[in-house]
Amino acid sequence: MTLWDDIYELRRQDKIPRRWKCSHLREHLPNPITALRAAPPNQSISKDGRVLGDYVKRGHHPKAWWIPPPGSGLYELIEDPSDDEATQLAALDRVSQLLGGVRKRQSPDSREIQIPSKNPQAT
Repeated sequence: MTLWDDIYELRRQDKIPRRWKCSHLREHLPNPITALRAAPPNQSISKDGRVLGDYVKRGHHPKAWWIPPPGSGLYELIEDPSDDEATQLAALDRVSQLLGGVRKRQSPDSREIQIPSKNPQAT
């Protein structure tokens, strides 16, 4: 399992809040502290699309929303397990609009699959 699979599972079990900080993860995950501090900011995007994590800038799909204000350290999964499927798909569509590309959906067995964007110009 990846760190993101672990975070998703913690949310599914309601062990961390919907808007979480890296410090919320420490008591539940054995990952090194550097991984817990590096992955969320690097694989996140702000809801207005103005702030992209380093991995997102390099083409990786974002896993979490970065929640302002700057320095808050708050994140929210883009596909939160407490959301229904329509809400999750709407969030993926929003990410696709912000990035102008193909949206990705996390499959139940943790492999990423690509779902074509509804925006024909994004392909």
